[in-house]
Amino acid sequence: MFLSYSSSAVYSAQRAVAFHTKNFSKNIEQLATGKQITSAADDPSGMTMVSKLKAKIASADSAAKNISDAITLLSTTDSALETVTGLLQDIRADFVNATSGTVSAGDLDVLQTSINEKVGAINSIATQTEFNGFSVLSGAQDFTIQTGVNQGNTVTLNFRADTGTNYSGIAVSVSQEVGANDEGHMVENVVTAGFALDELSVDAVNINAYDNGNYVLTANGLTVIDTMIDNVSRMRSTVGGYISAMDSRLENLGNMATNWDIARSNREDVDVAKVSSEMSRNQILRESATAMLAQANSSSGLVLNLLP
Repeated sequence: MFLSYSSSAVYSAQRAVAFHTKNFSKNIEQLATGKQITSAADDPSGMTMVSKLKAKIASADSAAKNISDAITLLSTTDSALETVTGLLQDIRADFVNATSGTVSAGDLDVLQTSINEKVGAINSIATQTEFNGFSVLSGAQDFTIQTGVNQGNTVTLNFRADTGTNYSGIAVSVSQEVGANDEGHMVENVVTAGFALDELSVDAVNINAYDNGNYVLTANGLTVIDTMIDNVSRMRSTVGGYISAMDSRLENLGNMATNWDIARSNREDVDVAKVSSEMSRNQILRESATAMLAQANSSSGLVLNLLP
């Protein structure tokens, strides 16, 4: 009788044990980390994509904060301009009252004091309203906001007062005189020379302004105040448009970030149900392979029983 013994069964069982043990360990690692890609070797292209998406998502979060800060700046500006508008309306009412022939000299003094107080309040708002150290009603600068995740994704808030005839910008100054580079200020497009908000006086029939201490008759002062109110309303309209646009950008940025995170999750996050099932399968196969390895080892020992 010819007896042949081969160890191929043992080797096959060993390989099966190693294979299923490796897969079982990988399943445990995936479930423990919550990631289906735990190393670059798992999915090189997927790892690259995930890395880029994470950078985009983090950048989107920063851009969203920038937009929120810009909205706060704009809201601060709008609130200040709203108050200025209310004060200008009150000053106009005082003017109308002062030009009535039934107002006494004492009443005029009271009205003049009221006007002066309101002008002082406007001046305080103009000089003290700020955001993060920046004066927002000075008309001295624009604000460029990074609103996206890529280079060049910026929006400029045009606060700087023009020196031409475009009458754009956000600027309030009670001492700004007509004709003295008034573009972008609340006295823009006014032709009455020598008129400034802090140079006002009232008498029984007229509204007067003074320039360097010299009173100048300005019978159309009410019209000039109306123009100031219109100009401040123009500024508020500009600010309101900026706020609306920023809100839209913030919403769109949030939508993009959400979809990017979904794409990242599809590539990186583990499918718990699927991997749990695979882990159970690999555990059973590993135990089965281990049992078969033991059986193969014991079978090879039977050859010894044939020896004398």
